[in-house]
Amino acid sequence: METIKLTLRPRDEDNPAAGYRVRLDSRDLGELEAALPAMPNSLVAALADWKAAYAVQEGVRSHFRISGVKITHHTAQDVIRLSERLQEEFNEWLNDGNKHWRELREALIPLLRRNGYGNGNGYANGNGSSYANGNGNGNGDRPLLIIDLGNDDTLKRLPWQDWKLLRQHYYYSDAAIRVLNPSTSLGSRPSYPQAAKIRILVIVGESDDISTDQDLSAIQQLEHDHPDTVEVISLLQPSPATLQAALEDPQGFHILVYVGHSRSDDDGNVGWLLLNQTDEISIRNFKFALSKLVRKGLQLAIFNSCDGLGLAQQLAQIDVPRCIVMKEPVPDPVAVEFLQRFFHEFATKKRSLLMAMRAARQGLEHFNLRYSEVTWLPTVCVKQNTEPLTWQLLLDQLQQEPAIAPPHPPEPRPPQISPPPGTLPPPPSPATNRRKWLVGAGTAAVLLGAIALVSLRQVRCLFVQCDAPGSSPGQGLVGPAGSGNPSPTLLPIERLITAGDNGNLLGSLKLEAPYAALKQAGINAFATGDYNTAKAKFDELRQLAQTQRQQFSNDSNSPDYKNATAALRDPEVLIFRNNAEVRLRRQAGQPTYTIAAVIPLSTPEGTLINIGEQMLFGIAQAQDQAVNRINAPTNLEVIIVNDLNVPAQSRAIAEALVQPNLPALDGQPLLAVIGNYTSRGTCDSLPVYAAAKQVVISPLSTVMNLRARCNGADVFFRTTSSTQIEARTLADYLHQQKNQPRVALFANSKEFYSDDLRYQFESELRGTIVRTFDLSDPQFDATDALRQVEDVDALVVLPDGRTGNSESFNRALAVIKADGGRRLILASAPIYTADWSDRGSSSEERRALSNRLIVATDWYAACAPDFVQSANRYWLGGVNRVTAVSYEAIEVLLPKLRPGITSDEIRQGLATAQSPSSIFPGKTISFDARGDRKDLTTRVLTTLVDNPANPFDLVPETVCP
Repeated sequence: METIKLTLRPRDEDNPAAGYRVRLDSRDLGELEAALPAMPNSLVAALADWKAAYAVQEGVRSHFRISGVKITHHTAQDVIRLSERLQEEFNEWLNDGNKHWRELREALIPLLRRNGYGNGNGYANGNGSSYANGNGNGNGDRPLLIIDLGNDDTLKRLPWQDWKLLRQHYYYSDAAIRVLNPSTSLGSRPSYPQAAKIRILVIVGESDDISTDQDLSAIQQLEHDHPDTVEVISLLQPSPATLQAALEDPQGFHILVYVGHSRSDDDGNVGWLLLNQTDEISIRNFKFALSKLVRKGLQLAIFNSCDGLGLAQQLAQIDVPRCIVMKEPVPDPVAVEFLQRFFHEFATKKRSLLMAMRAARQGLEHFNLRYSEVTWLPTVCVKQNTEPLTWQLLLDQLQQEPAIAPPHPPEPRPPQISPPPGTLPPPPSPATNRRKWLVGAGTAAVLLGAIALVSLRQVRCLFVQCDAPGSSPGQGLVGPAGSGNPSPTLLPIERLITAGDNGNLLGSLKLEAPYAALKQAGINAFATGDYNTAKAKFDELRQLAQTQRQQFSNDSNSPDYKNATAALRDPEVLIFRNNAEVRLRRQAGQPTYTIAAVIPLSTPEGTLINIGEQMLFGIAQAQDQAVNRINAPTNLEVIIVNDLNVPAQSRAIAEALVQPNLPALDGQPLLAVIGNYTSRGTCDSLPVYAAAKQVVISPLSTVMNLRARCNGADVFFRTTSSTQIEARTLADYLHQQKNQPRVALFANSKEFYSDDLRYQFESELRGTIVRTFDLSDPQFDATDALRQVEDVDALVVLPDGRTGNSESFNRALAVIKADGGRRLILASAPIYTADWSDRGSSSEERRALSNRLIVATDWYAACAPDFVQSANRYWLGGVNRVTAVSYEAIEVLLPKLRPGITSDEIRQGLATAQSPSSIFPGKTISFDARGDRKDLTTRVLTTLVDNPANPFDLVPETVCP
């Protein structure tokens, strides 16, 4: 295989204006030399301008938390124009008319085109070079191209992929960088680990505000798909001692992967990894252990983190044969998708490293509309004369049995190796658009001017959204005072759980006399195991309320009528009554089935949350119909658990529910969990449920890819549609109203659902968003924000589900009311939960927002009259989409229940479910491979109307799905 080498070196180290000496080496032509002028100031400026704009554009800029530094705001189109200018300046420089340089270029072209066009790939050499393999499988006859760039950091960061000469004649070549390699053993025979499986060591470093769980999931999937040939070992924020023990593993590893925060020094020669909350390391801190790992056969190191040129430089010093790094800071979703695409191409499709890299990098092109030219970032670095790498080559080198036989007892294995897939801790942050940012002072100066950095923690707080010094990283949770304290005080499970036996349940609905006494009497009897008396008391309560309500029906404003109505609308009473009936049937020897409804009944302070009551409406109605069905009743017991709408509490509840002998379960196995409300609460709980193979059906958690992103294995299902469907429905409506609209977007960057929905909108609206505002900012002012976007056509307002507190939600509501319908407003579903009655809004506000405030919902009452009629008989009106989709969560579960069934068997049944839906006439409840609803491919558009009792109606000309 022929090697072509293109080398750039300064003509005079002391005089940058002298330009570069370029040498072309090839087997046929020998050596050709030419001079290339110095990079013009316009090119240097274009690179700096693009880097600065790229770093602070929406979605990337959210990494920053900078005080005293002016940030220039750029639209997506501005950044795209800057990238185009950089490409033009770069190619104009390389197209210089110098005679000898032109002749060298012309000599290079036929060498590159030798043997015709291929579909190969290129990657950067460990000697500062770029290889490209023409045939794409690493073993063909096409020449390899090495572009040796020396140690000029600016040269390394230029977009070599977009040199027109390579695009036209060697379009499979990648960017080139220069990393020094002092090795004298370039031609030595490669060694491989003496192992029976391809061994991959994954180091998950400090991960605040990034989704390293998805990186890890992509790699663990390899082991899941190929258990006989792949072994994945994971270290989760290890200590230095644990890391060293893993690196010194006797068998060694074929592939080393790091995911987490990283940075490079300004000169690009030293890279740093943040191993955990306290330990920042460089490659040289473990050079002896890493050198041993290389000698044992390490073939590839991947650093899916930011600004990795310094890491590549150091890896070359210890003879790592190949590595993949990112040249610049990389946004979280880009890094995640790159790793997923790369391993799919390299391991699943068995393409060569060259071809896999090319396909993975080019597959990121759709992000360019959002971040601008992220395809420039991934770079492969190799040692000179290293053979092309393929997955098949690694398989071919495996031993039938581990051949290592140390003469002394094996060295200890690292103590912090991760458990199997699905048992990992929850992702440390909800944000999906933040990635691996730990930038040194000099890099900060390049991007944003000189900033004095005092310590690592201060550096992180300058560039990463993080908590105040001295506080713990938070997830937008609340403490006992509801103040947004990131370290919430968790309440004991005894205060939050009941089957009908807990008179101290926090968030329990309080009734007026005489109903309160009857409810308490029923609870007391239930607690003693007197289920006959408990059932009788709950029945008496409801019968008395029906009588009183009928008696005072002519005066609906009277206290007697209102108190009776409130008693009949208490779903707890109906659930407790049916639970007592089920326990009586259990005592009689009938099979029974126990589930838990994990819902937000109240805040930690006891303030009731309406969404929890609406969820219980649907659950209680479905249970009542199942238990009291004349033919073949199902003895379903529902345990109510209040998660306080606090994610940390949700996880603590999950840990309690999967424990055997939980008193509230009465010795019964828990077959399913219905919940949670917020995606954050669901995500934080899923790893616990997945480890216990506990089925979770959520009616309302909509964030995309919750299974993969939250280590939920395959236990998670949802009866609602995803954020992608919500965003797509609203974006399609917007495009129907206005071609190429200018949009201002408002979202909470610190809340999982709101931030994911923002990302989905950016994907759907494709560059039309001209400004994004962060609703989590305590200094946010709705009037001032709207003043800054007077010229936009529409507002996209994405409040969260009041996860932890209502501050961001209230800011979103303030934006909507301050705009007053002057522009079209697309809002996320939680806006339904705002108080649109006369207490919370005026008739004038509602009229102004009619047909201007648009919300997309899975379900609307007019589209399912039969269900609405049934629900109104139960709850006397006032039900909404939350009731409907919560009802469905029980509806899809009931057909799977049979004597002796386990939660894991229910999971298997749900995966192939085809249950008729009561709330979507003509549709079924079925799930795809991600646990998402198959049949919900769009949402219903609704708008605010001046009707406090039913404040939302269908958008004109909208048809039911």
